[in-house]
Amino acid sequence: MAKENKTKYAILGVLNIRPASGYDIKKFCDQSINHFWNENYGHIYPVLKQMEGDGWISRKVDATGNRPNKNVFSVTPEGKKVLLEWLKTPPDTPQARYEFLLKVFFSDQIAVESILGWLRESRTFCKSLMLEYQGIEQEIRGKMDDLGPAGEHLFFRLATVRFGIFNMRATIDWCDEVINHLESKEEKA
Repeated sequence: MAKENKTKYAILGVLNIRPASGYDIKKFCDQSINHFWNENYGHIYPVLKQMEGDGWISRKVDATGNRPNKNVFSVTPEGKKVLLEWLKTPPDTPQARYEFLLKVFFSDQIAVESILGWLRESRTFCKSLMLEYQGIEQEIRGKMDDLGPAGEHLFFRLATVRFGIFNMRATIDWCDEVINHLESKEEKA
């Protein structure tokens, strides 16, 4: 069975927050959801055209002076209905594809030093990403505090950032465990 293209739901979610052009949608995705969901222009523009044809979004042309006109899209009531229906359905079971783990799984065929190098690089990357997530967490918490009860809508954004932090911590712990095992094995050899 073919997998459903979920780009339309990401776009509906963005447009439900505010009207935006295709460029603005991509920029929003890059600045917010890109850590767990990425979109590219090659997906966004064809899906915008399809969704406009389906009546889920409307388009307004903004004159921008000397530059080409800008298409700004908004969610229609039908599009909001589709988004809400999708939000209420259970998410698909994740099917992870990690080349890193695939290589580790079969790594009994190569030198331990290569594996240790990958693990150390992965650990360093995860630490830097976790620091980035922690910065985003503080930024969201600050906005929540500034807005008081009206800032509660940011809780779900905070929850996704917290997932990233927990995920990075778990990966760092796993890297440490495998590194320690491989280093102790090398010391005995």
